[in-house]
Amino acid sequence: MAKKKKVKISRKQLLNEPDEFITFSSKLLKFTIDHKSQITIAVSVIFCFILAFSGWRYFLNKAEDKASISLDRNITRYESVKVKEGANKAYLEVEKDFQLLLKKYSGRHGGKLARVIFANICYNAGKPDEA
Repeated sequence: MAKKKKVKISRKQLLNEPDEFITFSSKLLKFTIDHKSQITIAVSVIFCFILAFSGWRYFLNKAEDKASISLDRNITRYESVKVKEGANKAYLEVEKDFQLLLKKYSGRHGGKLARVIFANICYNAGKPDEA
């Protein structure tokens, strides 16, 4: 088996060849100048997509926060009424608010957690059918 000989390139030959970085940079600059409007449109579309995605995530997070705050408020009210007047009265007090929370934020984590907590409230009030 014959081994391939490595061809050594001398420094003089390397200096005679054009620099790869400068060649690539000039080609890229020429391409950018030739396709200026297409590149501008592409960058604008990407920027709009990123902006829309950020806005969407912001409003999802706001809805999640509202669901958690509403759930906390309902649980606090339920616990305070339960201590004073019992589980049945507390159930009647928070039923509508929990139903609204379940309807409005059913897809959020707070809404899913509210469903489980409300089922426990129904069970404690002696209404397992509604749980």
